[in-house]
Amino acid sequence: ILVPESANNASVGGALVPLLSLGIPGSAAAAVLAGGLMAQGLTPGPQLMEKNPEIAYAFIVSMIIANIGMLLIGYLLVRVCTRILDVPKLLIIPAVISISFLGAYALRNSMFDVLLMILSGGIAYLLLKAKIMPAGIALGLVLGRIIEENLIVTLYRTQAENSLADLLVFSPLAAVFMAACILAIVIPLWLNHRKQGKGIALSSLRPSGACLRRYDFWVVLAISVGGAVLLRQSYAIEGISGYFPQAVYTSIVGLGLFIMLMQIFSGTARKPETVRPGCYWSICLYLGLMGVGYLLIEPLGFYAATFLCIVAMTAYGTFWLSGRKADLRGIGSVLAYSLLLIAVEYGCFSLIMEVQTPTGLLF
Repeated sequence: ILVPESANNASVGGALVPLLSLGIPGSAAAAVLAGGLMAQGLTPGPQLMEKNPEIAYAFIVSMIIANIGMLLIGYLLVRVCTRILDVPKLLIIPAVISISFLGAYALRNSMFDVLLMILSGGIAYLLLKAKIMPAGIALGLVLGRIIEENLIVTLYRTQAENSLADLLVFSPLAAVFMAACILAIVIPLWLNHRKQGKGIALSSLRPSGACLRRYDFWVVLAISVGGAVLLRQSYAIEGISGYFPQAVYTSIVGLGLFIMLMQIFSGTARKPETVRPGCYWSICLYLGLMGVGYLLIEPLGFYAATFLCIVAMTAYGTFWLSGRKADLRGIGSVLAYSLLLIAVEYGCFSLIMEVQTPTGLLF
């Protein structure tokens, strides 16, 4: 446990190095941090060191203090914190979901953000089942705007100098970056192919229908089809503004076709994952209860709808999944836990942070 956790803590500082020096986040958490800086009008990278050195050095000093603080707190509270492992996950899930509701709404006081959070959670689960990490999507959301703005500036510059190919293709720096991108895509696929005990001889490649039994194959197919539809629509954008979406959607379609071809000629189907019975149905039920809670916010009020959502999730985990008999004591425990949780959230968000939430018939 010590080795991976030490590496996990060490990676935080390492991820901030490219963010502060080049403006490129080194992890999903650093990407979120970059988005926060940009929301405050600060541009991560060399400009941050030049124009706002106090912000950059605040990150450096805070990392030093945080590591010292973690050492002391960890030494003193390690025995107490291990008791958190004894808390049933079926009680943690409603708490995390309800706090997510409040956090998504408190960001901009927008119910659309809550709906987007629910839909993103469902999509992220489907992507995880297909072995597609959502961290890459977070990086794309943060870096996409920066890349598009700089690409447009570069294209305007090349139009003035009449040197698009020389600047974007044949310059040494561009060639190095393109080669690095190609290697970053090809090498993992090649290593995975070698790991499965297969060679790369063309004579050994035979198409197989086993890929049709792979869940990730259908997800990649859906993403490729969606990319193709958006690519066709992007051609309606006139001028330089259409270059970036066209390049992005072309890359999505091209990579999707390449991955599907690799799966078709691999000749093997992925082994089914070992999951607990009813796991998929439980996740669908939790997502469904989140959707019901969202629909009840307007007529009942934010905290009343959240409270009913917590009660339903806690009761499902306590009585159905755990197999406990639904007696008066168990029902009282569910209601007491839900009331305590919603009271703490109300105190933190409404009384301390002064977040104005929608009101309805109840609360």
